[in-house]
Amino acid sequence: GKMPSRVCVCFLVMQVPPITGFRRARFTLQRILRSAANFACETTPRWNPESMLPPRPDFQRLPIVLLDGLWSLRLDARDRGLRDRWGAAPVLPYDGPIRVPFAIETEASGVALANPPEVFWYYREVDRPAEPGALLLHFGAVDQEACVFWNDLLLGRHVGGYSSFALVIDADRVLDRNRLVVRVRDSKRSRLPRGKQTNRKQPWAVFYRQCSGIWQSVWLESIPAAFIKSVRMQSVNDGFRVRIEPGGDEQCQAGARLLWKLYSGLRQDPTLESFPIYEHEVGHGEQQLAASQSGQEFHIPLQKIRSWCPEDPHMYGLELGLTLAGGAHDSVFLNTGHRLLSIDPSRGRVLLNGRDLYQRLVLCQGYYERGAYSAPDEEHMRRDLDLASGAGFNGLRIHEKIEYPRFLYLCDRRGLVVWQEMPSPPIFSRLDPEPFFAEWKSVIERDRNHPSIICRVVFNESWGLLSVAWSRRAKEQLRKAYEFTKNLDPDVLVVSRRLHAPTAHAGDRGVALTVLRPSGRARLGGAIVDVMTEGGYVEANRPIVVLRTEGHVVVVREDEEASA
Repeated sequence: GKMPSRVCVCFLVMQVPPITGFRRARFTLQRILRSAANFACETTPRWNPESMLPPRPDFQRLPIVLLDGLWSLRLDARDRGLRDRWGAAPVLPYDGPIRVPFAIETEASGVALANPPEVFWYYREVDRPAEPGALLLHFGAVDQEACVFWNDLLLGRHVGGYSSFALVIDADRVLDRNRLVVRVRDSKRSRLPRGKQTNRKQPWAVFYRQCSGIWQSVWLESIPAAFIKSVRMQSVNDGFRVRIEPGGDEQCQAGARLLWKLYSGLRQDPTLESFPIYEHEVGHGEQQLAASQSGQEFHIPLQKIRSWCPEDPHMYGLELGLTLAGGAHDSVFLNTGHRLLSIDPSRGRVLLNGRDLYQRLVLCQGYYERGAYSAPDEEHMRRDLDLASGAGFNGLRIHEKIEYPRFLYLCDRRGLVVWQEMPSPPIFSRLDPEPFFAEWKSVIERDRNHPSIICRVVFNESWGLLSVAWSRRAKEQLRKAYEFTKNLDPDVLVVSRRLHAPTAHAGDRGVALTVLRPSGRARLGGAIVDVMTEGGYVEANRPIVVLRTEGHVVVVREDEEASA
């Protein structure tokens, strides 16, 4: 007979196999990694950092020292590296090479170890950069937990496989030759967000290969005693509102001068995509920086605004220079666009710069054939985006993954709107709120200058919130998640969770259509938004939207009695 659905769910929960560690003999392990080293040298696509976009095109501090390439790898099946002080060891035998930034499970890493141990270590040597002073060590993403050692010093720890982090290295800690060691832990049993990564030994159902370790770029920047830590550029009716958050020594910030220049007219030549060139300056000014870690705001007026939209993805460039009292200098360059999102509740429409925004979105899961989460090169990213736009789509719903800043910048340049979605905890687990929201906050603060991002989705279906249909606590958690997200970036749509429904089709002129039905609520500027997903029924005068089966779009209607 047919098994009841409730019993079937329990069966799936109980059948997830426990992780017992990597128990192969040492000589077998070394043999695997030796063959992996030959594979890395002979068949892995050549990684050429010089032809790549900078890791953060939206926030550039030049020059940088890119640390991508071959590192040394050591597996730690018994998790004894911390106890034996591997991070501080002057000499440590390693098992073989690994290519960064690719997960250890992937062919592009040169290792392709399908089920690595939960703990493993990276090692490489780093020469002193040409620029004197302190350093900022950046990691684009490390899945899931990282401990970073510089020479014999534990620089810091980070939890979360999708958020970037940076660690300051004091000038007196920088030697002519330095040892950089990273301990990684990635457990299939963890309740941390893991998106579509499998929690079994093999991919299954809608879950794909695991992506453990360093999967985005690693790089160094030289910084003075006080520096520009982050910049928020918010579009307003007459220009930009800019908020600067300084970093480093607070006393050195006092009396510092902040110079800014705004550029417009980014050339659209694809050959210049890695090195954007603006045609003219449209404003400049100077600010006195106060001694405060809380940040400082100023306004950049624009006499004539050319807004960002899919038909005309116009970009602005902002150059910021911070000069300290002693003469030290820090400078960053940002690429962004001016766009204003709003809602017309009388007609039930999302507006971009005062005009109807008709969204045709393709579902983008961001897995690559040889690199899984990591694109083997930028041509793979460009190809995917060009295929989407060439097929008539004007945006992407990035599903269960946080994409590279490079990828989002390419969406900015091409005029592709983006729905950004926080990867979920394992499907049958309960949400661990503290690390979840800490990681989500870091992602939003990093990516909110991208004009392409117009909507954020906090939860996919009920992953991590299985009891949301009947539990007041889960519903309250969902409401808080919405408010948390909205407060961090009030300029974009927020969807608390995306529900699942079967897909229905209707035909017109031989074109397959996906029928939409209400599945959730969002709020933008005080108006309630109905989020429509595939499946359901057609209501009179409700739009039918052409899109791919697994995608979804947003439409709105007036609903004054709805609550957030």
